[in-house]
Amino acid sequence: MANQNSALNFLYYLQSLVFDEQLTVDSSVNPRVLFVGNDASMDFLYGRDQNNEPYIGIQSEFMPWFTHVDWFGVAICRKRGYVFLEAKEAATQRLHMALGLRVRKERMDYLCMKGVEDPNEMRLSFRVFEVDPSDPTTVLFSDRKVMSNLYIREIGDIDELCSDLEAEDARGLFAKSGIDESFNAIKVGG
Repeated sequence: MANQNSALNFLYYLQSLVFDEQLTVDSSVNPRVLFVGNDASMDFLYGRDQNNEPYIGIQSEFMPWFTHVDWFGVAICRKRGYVFLEAKEAATQRLHMALGLRVRKERMDYLCMKGVEDPNEMRLSFRVFEVDPSDPTTVLFSDRKVMSNLYIREIGDIDELCSDLEAEDARGLFAKSGIDESFNAIKVGG
């Protein structure tokens, strides 16, 4: 994370998703994998630019803090209907978090056409957008890519997001955290 203000804004965003019941976690698999609900996932757009390169649109209200996360790439999980934004440690490739955005399977083809394109040869960018204040049916995009050269990969299921050892470590930390999957406080220890 680039700075404390961005970290606090991102935590506030996650907290608002929890409050609105738009964020879940499956601690039995990996508590570092966060699933964003349908409504909150619609805050993002997916498409191709004029060079036919895939992008994820980020709302201007999410700037700059959202792009200060150490995003490394995206993992497309067609089985679950999620696109996971992966934040990783640059030096070790250790998964910090995978933020799963619910995406209709047809829209996933905007990022990588299944069976047609090789995700290993593609790169993705983040582009900023805002709704036109004079016409709410129009979306305005900036020409600038706020993040680019993010990798794309296809995964069969979420267990492929990190190693078994990393997932086991995350489950242990979550068990000691004092919260459950619905983010309610629980008694830890004896």
